[in-house]
Amino acid sequence: MDITVLVAQFNPDIQKVIYTLNSIINQKDIEFEIVICDDGSTKDCFENIEKYFTEKKFYNYRLVKLEENRGTVINILNGVSNASGKYIKVISPGDFLYNNHILREIFDYVNKRDAKIAFGNVVPFSYKDKQILQYSNTKPYNIKVFDKQPYNLSKVQTSILLCWNGIVGAGIVYEKEYMYRLLHMLDGRVIYAEDFMTYIAAADNHNIYHMNKNVVWYEYGGGISTSKNRKWELLIDKDREKLYEILYKNYLDNKVVMKSKKLKEISGKGGLIKFFWLLLKCPSKYYYFIYEIIWSKRKHYVEAEYNYLTEIMGIDRKEVSIRKV
Repeated sequence: MDITVLVAQFNPDIQKVIYTLNSIINQKDIEFEIVICDDGSTKDCFENIEKYFTEKKFYNYRLVKLEENRGTVINILNGVSNASGKYIKVISPGDFLYNNHILREIFDYVNKRDAKIAFGNVVPFSYKDKQILQYSNTKPYNIKVFDKQPYNLSKVQTSILLCWNGIVGAGIVYEKEYMYRLLHMLDGRVIYAEDFMTYIAAADNHNIYHMNKNVVWYEYGGGISTSKNRKWELLIDKDREKLYEILYKNYLDNKVVMKSKKLKEISGKGGLIKFFWLLLKCPSKYYYFIYEIIWSKRKHYVEAEYNYLTEIMGIDRKEVSIRKV
C-alpha cells in the first residue's frame, strides 16, 4: 500500500466529512486506503460514512474509534496503528486534498527522497453564501530556509526549535513507522497538538523536505490553530510545555535544543540579560523576530485553481465568486 489517508474526526459535521471524502476517493494513479479514526464522538456518523462508501463502490477503508474522548494525538495514533500505507497523510473533515492527482505527486516526492517527513503548501479558505474566501498563508513564515540547496539542517533546526517557525500540520506527510515512533513520544504528554511531531523530527536530525506545491485546501477557522479560541490557546500552551519536557529529556546533545533550553531558562530574567544573551549566542532569533513582524504586515497568497474545490463541494463554479482577504 502506497499511502494511507487518515481522516481524524471528533463529533464531525457529516457534510464536511463527505466533501473531504470526495476529495480523497477521486485520487488517480495511486494505491491508497482511507482510515477514519474517531476520538470517542457521541455522534461518529459511521453509518452515514459506510453508506457513502457503498454508494461510491469504494471498499478500501477502515473505521476505528476510541471508546472515550482522549485527544488528537491518541486518536491519530489509533489510526496509524490500523493503517497499511508506507506513508500517512492526515486530514480533517472540512479540509480537502488539493486536486485529483496530488496523492500520486506526494508519494513520488517522498518516496524518491526516502523522506521521513515532508510538507507541501496549504491553501487557507472558507466558503459561505456562494463566495470562496482565500486567506493569506500561514506558517512557516520563512519557508525559504527549507528550500535552500544544499539543505542546511542547522538553519532549519534554528528556525523550528529556537524561533518556533512552525509548519501547518494539514500540509505534512510522514513515513508510517517514523510517525508511529513520534506519536508514542507525544502519547500521554501532548494531547492535542499532533503537529508538534515536526519539532521532534527536527531535533532528530532528519531533513524536513518542502514540496513546493499546493497539497491541501485548509479550512480557515476550522482547526485548533485558526479558531481564535482562548480555551484552545491555553490547551496548546500546556502541550507546548510538555513538548519542551520531551525535547529537554531526550535531545540535549542537540546544540539547538540546548540553546532553546537556555533561552527558556533566562526568559524570566531581566530584559537586558536576555537581550545580550540572544545577541551573543543566537542573533538569528532577532532576525526571525523582525522577519515575522514584516511577514505579518503583508498578505501572502499561493496561486490556486478552484475547479476541483467547487467540484467536490458540488458547487457550480460559474455561480461562485472568489475573494482574497
